[in-house]
Amino acid sequence: MVNYLVYAFDYPKSYYAEFILRYEKVLHLLEKEEELKSKYRIVKPKKLELEECEIVHDKDYLGKLKENLKKDGKIKEGIISDLLGASGTVYACELALKEGSIAYHLGGGFHHAFRDRKGGFDYLNDIAIAVEWLREKHNVRKIAVIDLDVHHANGTQEIFYDDPGVLQISFHGWGIFPGTGDVKEIGEKDGEGYKINLPLLSGTTDDTYLWAMERIIPKYIQLYKPDFIIYQSGVDCMVKDPLGNLKLTLEGVYARDEKIKKLAKGYRLAVIRGGGYNNDYSPKANLNTLACFSNHPIVYKYGKKVSEPGRCRKWAERKIEELERLLSKYW
Repeated sequence: MVNYLVYAFDYPKSYYAEFILRYEKVLHLLEKEEELKSKYRIVKPKKLELEECEIVHDKDYLGKLKENLKKDGKIKEGIISDLLGASGTVYACELALKEGSIAYHLGGGFHHAFRDRKGGFDYLNDIAIAVEWLREKHNVRKIAVIDLDVHHANGTQEIFYDDPGVLQISFHGWGIFPGTGDVKEIGEKDGEGYKINLPLLSGTTDDTYLWAMERIIPKYIQLYKPDFIIYQSGVDCMVKDPLGNLKLTLEGVYARDEKIKKLAKGYRLAVIRGGGYNNDYSPKANLNTLACFSNHPIVYKYGKKVSEPGRCRKWAERKIEELERLLSKYW
């Protein structure tokens, strides 16, 4: 089966250095791996109109963004880039749904944007838009969002906080932006128990992270039985990422992705690139993700042992115990 690599090629060139450079490095690395490249069909998404994002975002907020599109400068470029990102995520989800293949979007993961305001770098929440697109356009009822970016998915959480139709699982570094995502944040009203957060201590490495995944993610995916899974596969959880505080290696990220691939067997799955801000390691980790989801061996290895403070495992154990106690009322 040929999988899909979705990429919007029309990003503003002056926006290149901040984000697009790392996207295109992945494409350059892929060119060197002929066998891996043969397993993917590279496709360009149809661009959404800003008005179509009203499926999630408030009309007044989108009106303000539209006014900024008439101006020059960084804000305009950011909105254009986010709109292309939303287009790619929606298209990847549609391909995964219709074709039964895994679709990887080289872009997106803008999980900090809220219905009515910008969050972090993000003007539009492409994941929330894709969720509502699947529900409204394709009658998909139950969607799981597994978000393993190092930053808590605060925007996505707020948008669906009272919604049992979206199971959100977020693993993230504690003590960094945006400062949310405590285990006590489990949703409200009908959505109570459907928001699962595991904050991890600064310095957490492969062993503790992968152990924690096994304790939490398969259990709740199996209990929830989603109709579709969106996986935000951010690699800013890696060692030496300038905006992260966890220390996963290239091997650890590949093993993380293997666990998601295994638990998603039998489900429709779209993989979204998410964060990753190291110009060397992030593209290599992204290529490893492509390798993992096409059953190809790991391409790039970190090859060095990373030490973990002893407090990290103890912290994770305490947080998981607390989380399980809170969730036991609902599952």
